Amino acid sequence: MRDRVAFDPNRSKANVSIYSDVIESINNRRADVLLRDRVALDPKRSNANVSIYSDVIESRNNRRADVLMRDRVAFDPNRSNANVSIYSDVIESRSNRRADVLMRDRVAFDPNRSNANVSIYSDVIESRSNRRADVLLGDRGAFDPNRSKANASIYSDVIESRNNRRADVLMRDRVAFDPNRSKRKRFDLQRVIESRNNRRADVLMRDRVAFDLKRSNANVPIYSDVIESRSNRRADVLMRDRVDSIPRGQTQTFRSTAT
Repeated sequence: MRDRVAFDPNRSKANVSIYSDVIESINNRRADVLLRDRVALDPKRSNANVSIYSDVIESRNNRRADVLMRDRVAFDPNRSNANVSIYSDVIESRSNRRADVLMRDRVAFDPNRSNANVSIYSDVIESRSNRRADVLLGDRGAFDPNRSKANASIYSDVIESRNNRRADVLMRDRVAFDPNRSKRKRFDLQRVIESRNNRRADVLMRDRVAFDLKRSNANVPIYSDVIESRSNRRADVLMRDRVDSIPRGQTQTFRSTAT
């Protein structure tokens, strides 16, 4: 909510209220889906649940696309209808691809999967990150069509760097879910999560600056606090998720092998 205000401090109070409702609604739906996702980590679930997942993911992405579309309109109510149509296509395409990848991710949580599947994962994650980088770069262009080519190049580097790091972390996270992995591959999840969130905070900070180069310096520390708070909370939740994924009756020690 504070992020939204920082982008357009002049919008009416009525819009603030609408934003509040939109954000609250999406968070409530996300909470419901996440709760169902936790249940799905049970390797004993029936095949029927897999089918239900497909519907859940499709529904979530459709709803997210709608909300994103409204968010985009709120950022620039004066943009042409042509841009609205382009946005719709971008969001729909991204959501469809994300649904496919999420379905495959769910299958990969099965601790009995073959090593061949791990290799496939690497390709899936790399492909998803590359596509996301393309879409993000396109979105950035739509927000500020007048920005210099130099800025476009900087964005490309930032996005590529972020996605490369995310792919590495996701690959390691997947390994961590397998309770049968070798001791050599065990590592400190807390350190991985903390590192990822710190890097993400840095990138977000740079992104925010690029969107509004004219905003006052006073807003910069506010952003820093917002991002730090969100990252800390996310780290806590991710850590609890990792613990919940360990099958009952088993103990698991995370030992860092990172250099």
